[in-house]
Amino acid sequence: MTVETTYTALREKLAGFLDQVTDDREVVIVRRRGSRNVASPRR
Repeated sequence: MTVETTYTALREKLAGFLDQVTDDREVVIVRRRGSRNVASPRR
């Protein structure tokens, strides 16, 4: 499953998102206004 969030929400809860990526191997897409979106790679 892919998780989507905003840049602001990511900054507020960074540790939780990093735990989710490493523990659950989730892909997190960060939506950014005026810039390209960012996704963490699944390995």
